[in-house]
Parts: sequence; structure tokens; C-alpha cells
Amino acid sequence: MNGHIIPNSNIAVDFWKIKGRQDNLIHFLTHLHGDHIVGLTSSWNKPIYCSNISAELLKSKYGISNKLLHILPLNESVVIDELPSGSFSVTALDANHCPGAVMFYFQGPFGNIFYTGDFRASESLTEACFGLKGKINVLYLDNTFCSPKCIFPSQEECFDKIVEIIQQHPDHSVVIGVRNLGKEFMLGRLGAALNETIAVTSEMYNLCKFLLDTNVFTTIHCHEGFRLRTIPLHRITRQYLQELNQNQPYIAIIPTAIYTGLGFDPFANCPDIFVVPYSDHSSYTELLHFVSVLQPTQVVPIVTGSKGPFCTDISERTDMSCFQSFLST
Repeated sequence: MNGHIIPNSNIAVDFWKIKGRQDNLIHFLTHLHGDHIVGLTSSWNKPIYCSNISAELLKSKYGISNKLLHILPLNESVVIDELPSGSFSVTALDANHCPGAVMFYFQGPFGNIFYTGDFRASESLTEACFGLKGKINVLYLDNTFCSPKCIFPSQEECFDKIVEIIQQHPDHSVVIGVRNLGKEFMLGRLGAALNETIAVTSEMYNLCKFLLDTNVFTTIHCHEGFRLRTIPLHRITRQYLQELNQNQPYIAIIPTAIYTGLGFDPFANCPDIFVVPYSDHSSYTELLHFVSVLQPTQVVPIVTGSKGPFCTDISERTDMSCFQSFLST
């Protein structure tokens, strides 16, 4: 679970396990990936502050009552008067992560708190936060790839690589590994760039219709005649590709940086599986630049787990000492 309660406040961000805790918490949701909604079910009965896209998904996918959802507009300071010690303000900012993902900037008697949730610190996102330079007491940072081992290209470079791979295999069908939420915008761009239709699940099809003004998608059960389709990322294995290739030529593309920094490539000996580090999280160099611009007083890691894929040790990624020289005093 990657959620936190802000000290000296009742603010809970991505924190839903409230049994045995104070019942006056004010709940904020950054986005709807599974590790940020542990404990959030259809029986939830407390108000939730979130983006408009997350609100729609909470209603349609999780059965959360509309009366509990408080939509925060982007880039606008909203005053919330629910603290025993007084009111506070919150500003939601686009997190450049997945549909509906936002960062939160809180200001109140507890100080100035910036909570990134999961985010990709692109150049434009970092520039948009420049006005907060030196104003942040505590920065809660997405440390998913906070390691010098985790260096990877920009999304734009990775997108171009994916297009190149597909164009180099004109006679192959292509399976693209994705998770339940995320990559919708990339897939929309991909279909448009290739002028091809992409077959997706009915759930993703409906989500893409809601999010995108494009007609590059069809549903999986209608995928005959279309060579591009998505499948759950975990299904892409050497054996699966071997089975597909018994009938016709296939390649698989895995757009993720999750294997970056592990010291090995799990698909190194699979010539028909292409791992492209298209990431919705910030690289190590992007994190360094982001913190150097904001110059907070303190940095707190959001992700506290020590085990990565294949049970690899990633505990070093919780060490925030790499930002020490950028902190305000």
C-alpha cells in the first residue's frame, strides 16, 4: 500500500485502511492503480477528493456513490474547512501518469505539503511546478525508480521506438502488454501514427471512448483482421510467444521500465519480445532535476517496499539522501 497520513493533520492520501484509526480523516485519491487503493471497496462510505476522471472510474468500476465524490479542478486552489484546527487549501495538478492521476499541494497549519503520487516528471511538468520553488516543507515523492541504476529515455523517444519496431515487422501480428489502467493515451497515439486499429478489452474500449477523440480501437472479440491487440502484461512469456508463432508470425511489445535497474533482462534471449522502457514513472535523472527545482525542506519516499520484480532487492530506492544538496534549510 502506497498511502500516507500527513503528520499533524487529518489528511489521508491513498490511505484506505482506517480500521482502528481516527474516523475523521479526509481522504484524497491520486489515481486508481491497485497499490494506491488497497482497502477501497464498493462499501466505502466516506467522502473522497479526486480528479473528475478518477471520480467517473470510481463510480463505474468500483461502485462508489456519487454523493461521496468531491471533484477537484486542476490548477485551482480549493479551501476545505474540515480540520478541527482550521481550514486548509489543496491544489490538484496533473501527474502525467495514468488517466485521472493528480498530484496534491496542501497548504495549512501543518505547513506546505506536496504529494506527487505516481508521476512522470517531464520537462513541462517540472516547469509547471517552478512557482513552488523553496515553498515546500515536505515533498512526498514517487521513488519507484529512485536509483542511479534507473536511467531510461523520455516517453517520446520510447514511443518512436515502439513505432519503429512495429514498422520493421510489417508481416507480424503484434501483442502489446498493458495493465488495467494506463497507456490509453499512448495506444491512441500509436494507432494514429501507424494508421492501424488496435483491439482492446471491452472495458478498455469504453474507457478509451470516454478519454479520447479517436476511432483507432476495436474490441478483442472483433479483432480478426487487425494485427495489433493488447493483452495483460503478465501473459507475455517466452512460452506464450512460441505458441502464437506456431500459427503465424507474432512479436510482443512490453512498454514498461519495470525491469530497469534489476541488473538483468528477463527477456534477453527472446528475440520476438521487445521491452521498451516507456514509463509512467520518473527516471532517476528526472527525479534529481525535479527536486533541484522545487528545493523542499524534506523529501519523504511514497513507496516503502523493498522487493521488486522477481523478488529483487530494491530497498536502496527508499534512500532520499541523493537529494540532500537540493534541500532548503
